[in-house]
Amino acid sequence: MKYKKQRCVHYEVYSYELFNVVEDRMQLEEMELIYLYIERFGDFICQQELVLSNNFDVSLKNKKLIVHKKENHLKDFYGKKIKNLTVLVGKNGSGKTTILDILGMNRNDRLNIQEPRKQSKNEYFMLYYLGKSDQNDLFGIEVTSDNLLRNMIENYKHTIDDEGYDKSKRSIGKVYRYENDTFISMGKHFFDFKINHAALSSLIKYVYLGEEYRYSFRNSGYGLRYYQDSYGSERDQLPYPDVYYKYLVINDCINGKIDAIKCNEAIVGFKDNIDYKHELAKQEFDDYRELLLEIEKTLCILNGKRTVTILPKGYTQKEKYNLDLYSRYIMDMLVTALSHVCFNAYKSEIAAKKIESVNTMDYIEHIKNINACDSSENIFGRAVDYKEELKHVLILSKNLEDIYIEEPMQHLRILMRYINSRLHSNNDCLQYKYVEAFEEIIDNLIHLSEECFVRDSVRININGKKDFYTIKLLKNDSYYHYLVNRDDYPTNMTSKFRIYFQMLSEGEERFIDILAKITESIDENNTDAKLLILLMDEPDQSLHPEWSRCFIDIITRAINSTDFAGKTQVVMSTHSPYLLSDILPSGIFMLSRNLTDRYLSITGGNNDKLSGLGANIYDLMQNEFFMKNTIGEFATKKINQYIRKIDELDLEKESDFREIELFISQIGEPLIKKTMQMRLNEKQHKYKVRETSKKLLELINNDEDRKRVKAYLSIIED
Repeated sequence: MKYKKQRCVHYEVYSYELFNVVEDRMQLEEMELIYLYIERFGDFICQQELVLSNNFDVSLKNKKLIVHKKENHLKDFYGKKIKNLTVLVGKNGSGKTTILDILGMNRNDRLNIQEPRKQSKNEYFMLYYLGKSDQNDLFGIEVTSDNLLRNMIENYKHTIDDEGYDKSKRSIGKVYRYENDTFISMGKHFFDFKINHAALSSLIKYVYLGEEYRYSFRNSGYGLRYYQDSYGSERDQLPYPDVYYKYLVINDCINGKIDAIKCNEAIVGFKDNIDYKHELAKQEFDDYRELLLEIEKTLCILNGKRTVTILPKGYTQKEKYNLDLYSRYIMDMLVTALSHVCFNAYKSEIAAKKIESVNTMDYIEHIKNINACDSSENIFGRAVDYKEELKHVLILSKNLEDIYIEEPMQHLRILMRYINSRLHSNNDCLQYKYVEAFEEIIDNLIHLSEECFVRDSVRININGKKDFYTIKLLKNDSYYHYLVNRDDYPTNMTSKFRIYFQMLSEGEERFIDILAKITESIDENNTDAKLLILLMDEPDQSLHPEWSRCFIDIITRAINSTDFAGKTQVVMSTHSPYLLSDILPSGIFMLSRNLTDRYLSITGGNNDKLSGLGANIYDLMQNEFFMKNTIGEFATKKINQYIRKIDELDLEKESDFREIELFISQIGEPLIKKTMQMRLNEKQHKYKVRETSKKLLELINNDEDRKRVKAYLSIIED
């Protein structure tokens, strides 16, 4: 590596003649997110920091960012595949989700909320350790700011080429060499800094394992699920688990591989939402309804107990189900897809030719054997005249019915392929992917056992044995949902089918969802990512206390049991004291907002107020960031009310004691129960002494003796 020093009016800059990373010398297992600094975010975060590593001491004082390596004797504390685990705690509204958003927002969302017209502009950066190259420590800094790092740190040096580029980018990642407490730019950005021929932006990956309904408004692209970006670390958003990974986790639970969740059996259900008759009833189909109903009669559609086309005897429930599903999907293509194409076609387009040739065996054989994208546009022209198209479909369906009288499935397959060939042009191959996916669904359903088919749905028992065709069916669901998820396609199947799970409690399903999302994140990023940062916002919410107590143990075992080639980091928020008792104190950060200006304050890293690993659950609960009192507020008020009753007893009515004794007997906390009982016993003793004194005085007839005894009894009572 060679460089030459130059002088600039305002600061020193370095211009590199050549820089090539020595790929084999980079130790990717050392890669780690080590620091987050927020100069400003919104109107309530100002100059706050989090050290997210136990391998470094990082501080930013007087605009000087200093990093020192430190010896970490608990290097693999959470397992060999986990670099570190950080937990954010605090009351509702303290800012936990905001911190996770800052880490997990994709670049588009960062820029969307960084609008120039806003008075308070967001400025923050993430610091990564990348490893060593040629004995130099390399760091990545991913920054969001109008002036990049200049407003936040001063001990850095840029190349001449950086100047112009930095001014045009408000959110970007750059690579630095750290020498003599100074960050020296390598003239490389995340997208052009290559390690083993892979860009740094793809080697560091964030996955936000949230829930769609709870996700922050700051992330407008959350429904995208996967987001590619090269200016900084790539960020994925995973609001719901893939059904395939969920199936795998349930099987592991049944097999006892996840011992905290005891499932004996579960069911995965498959149901379609195809309702073309709702569309068919609309006025716009008045001129075409008769033709559509004629086509329907040539298909195998089950209407309750009646079939439009009477199937030969001997057909099983499975065969009827698949024929019905095929037929209704064909009708849905005609009503919702083909109509859409024809009604929206330009009138200047040449209408389809008369398609008598469609009845020839040559074209039928072509459709039957096709296994790739295909359009009939070149043969028959564009689909413009809806009525003519329906007439051609009716002719073809009747002819196919005669030809494949013993093979109704083949009849439907060819008909569906023909209709699809009328929906797209030669240049639009993705459209055909939906039909391919549907055919795969049918092929997988055919191989399931007969007992899985019940009326209008499929119910597959999950018993710990991973069924090959069930796995293919679930993987296919993922394929048509996410690989070709285009809402503008009329044959889009995203809303056509629903896969669901039964015989799981709400808590079981939430826990399984979390594990499925972790497994999916690691599996999907195993080929490229070397550092995977998992973000979780209160993942243990609504879990049983015992599961919350076991949560860290379960997810760390799940991560370490994968074949992930890289390292993971976990950053999560929680309200659970059970979870904190499994975390090193250096990984716990308390978030709070003061009562005056509502600014966020972050305290962390072995602070005296923060208890962590192995701490008693009651001590944790009594920490201010959880609760002021470990007893319910209603019970607290009642206890105080009865304590006052004890103190105010007039010692005249014995019935007052019975009510208080009954209340004390219901208290579950032994110390409170014992203390109140002792106070009541004192009152009862005084009451007995007073009652005994009265009876004794009644036995004395002499007035002087009575006065003298009464005085003695008063002394005894005191």
